[in-house]
Amino acid sequence: MSGEPATVGAVFRGENLRPRNVVEWAPVVRGVWSTESEVIAAEPGRAFRWAMRDSAGRAQQSVWSYEIEPADGGCVLVHHFRMDAPTEGIKGITAEMDEAEKRKFFVDWSAKLAKDLQVTLQRIKAVIEQK
Repeated sequence: MSGEPATVGAVFRGENLRPRNVVEWAPVVRGVWSTESEVIAAEPGRAFRWAMRDSAGRAQQSVWSYEIEPADGGCVLVHHFRMDAPTEGIKGITAEMDEAEKRKFFVDWSAKLAKDLQVTLQRIKAVIEQK
């Protein structure tokens, strides 16, 4: 979208897909939608981090990353997610929830994210090991 790909400050569009059965009780976007993100760290062979942008194009405190660490005979790839403050999307999802519903949502959502991160790493591993 803008900037040199894979460099700090570059902005890219991500295509997302969420099935209907994800946190079924919560009012989350389902199906296909896109997001914009800004690269906040790009260290070849070490780290790649990006922050989700809000509808005004500002980086939010929703940071995703891949970090590579050397290991015996190869490397370890770590996929990480951190959200310090609720994103625009999370605020919208939880706006009508009471405190108990919000707690349940964040427990359910955290479990979903942990599973998603693991699945992504397994898919990357499968592609790399085919080469």
